[in-house]
Amino acid sequence: MTETIKTTELPITSGGRDKALIESLLQTTWAMEHRTLERLTEVCLRHSAGVRLDAAEIERIAAASKKAPTPKRTYELVGATAVIGIRGVIQKHASMVADISVGAGTSVDEISEQLHRGLADEKVRNILLVIKSPGGSVAGIADLADEIAAANAIKPVIAFAEDQAASGAYWLGSQASRFYANQSAAVGAIGVYSVVVDSSRRAENEGLHVHVVRAGEFKGRGVRDTHISEEQLGTWQEEIDAFYEMFVAAVARGRGMDLDTARALADGRVHIGRRAVEAGLIDGIKTFRQALTSAKPTARANTRGAGASARGARAASGPTENSPPSGGSEEISPSETKKEQIEMEEQEKEIAAAVAKAKKAERERMAGIEVALGGVDGLEAVREKALTSEMTVEAAKAEGYDALLKATAKQLAARDEQIQALQAEKEQLTKTLGAKGVAIGKLPGFEASDQQTPEPGSEAGDGSESEQAVKDDGKAATYDARVKSLVKEGKSKGRAMTQAEKELPTSQAAWAAEQPKLDTR
Repeated sequence: MTETIKTTELPITSGGRDKALIESLLQTTWAMEHRTLERLTEVCLRHSAGVRLDAAEIERIAAASKKAPTPKRTYELVGATAVIGIRGVIQKHASMVADISVGAGTSVDEISEQLHRGLADEKVRNILLVIKSPGGSVAGIADLADEIAAANAIKPVIAFAEDQAASGAYWLGSQASRFYANQSAAVGAIGVYSVVVDSSRRAENEGLHVHVVRAGEFKGRGVRDTHISEEQLGTWQEEIDAFYEMFVAAVARGRGMDLDTARALADGRVHIGRRAVEAGLIDGIKTFRQALTSAKPTARANTRGAGASARGARAASGPTENSPPSGGSEEISPSETKKEQIEMEEQEKEIAAAVAKAKKAERERMAGIEVALGGVDGLEAVREKALTSEMTVEAAKAEGYDALLKATAKQLAARDEQIQALQAEKEQLTKTLGAKGVAIGKLPGFEASDQQTPEPGSEAGDGSESEQAVKDDGKAATYDARVKSLVKEGKSKGRAMTQAEKELPTSQAAWAAEQPKLDTR
């Protein structure tokens, strides 16, 4: 239920702290059972109107204030269960509830810290959220609900409604893996609302006209003693709708419902005891002790019915956890408790086996990458990237192959440059020596096959295959034959391949495409 209440008359007669407190109550967006907010507001208004506490009440509060400060809250460890209390009005920060009576409020910060402590505590095997709350401010509720949902993947989280789990408190409880309540618990109240006060008529009666000088159409909306326009109300409604959709989506996720079913339940009403079970809001009726002994919750169905459909399913299938026997709370037999313990031990074994399997797979992946890329020059960066990411061995091989191709291409280009430089030096030396009547081929250390230009009368100069024009027909066989021909003439295979590539680039490309790819293993 999304509701924005417009009130034209509120007897706020005092100023200072009273007004600030009342404005805080009215301007906050609440996921709280509305009667609780009304009682809080009535107390503030009564105090603002000058109605003070009597002497007995003042003495009682004074005595309570002399007590030692409330220690920092933590969970209670019962066996292997961490019991976390969610009681009273829920606010985001501890400072918002620290100055009120003990047990009157709980902060999101406190619950979150206790939850994470429980998850990290080796002595804790599961967590029980004991809820007795009308809800509270929406601030921080959605994030905490996500934390509770995520915690179930680490340790089972069970929720128990002790008399009340309404609105924001239900939002949190719905994210537990199982949700129980006692017979009289009021559960649900799914909805979000805010109270908007239009005090402009009172100001006019007092002869006041308040002007808001603004930059931005809706800046300063809701300033005390100003008129609230329909357009301004519309902006509040948009905010309320956004929070509402977040609430509905969380309930659908936590309770295994589709959105339409969750939205049908999100009408702001509370459901008592077994009616909450029938609606699919909770999983069963238990006492606190029974909820505490539910060490390991079983898997919840993916979908849930509501109302008559749920009742019909119970009638057809007989009593289940979602349909407690008439006449009181569910009874848990020793055999059921033993069964839950066995299921928990089996699941722990499955988790341990899954972790071991994952560790083995990771070791095999890293070993495969080391075999494929380790110790190969030029692949250090690829190897480091593969080991520190989730890259598969096949992907690492492919990336390593690409890296080697690029490195080889650079090496070949550098070698070609060196060969060209040497050839240029040789030509210059040949010209210099030739001018002095000395043939370079006659010098010690120079072979006839290394000469750039064949000497007159040599085999190559007599119309050999080296001087014959070879057609670059794009066939691999043409390039291969040319290399063999040059080797036969006395050139080294490397030089023969380089020369043949220059003469027959298209045929060389066809030949290279037919060669088997590099295996980096």
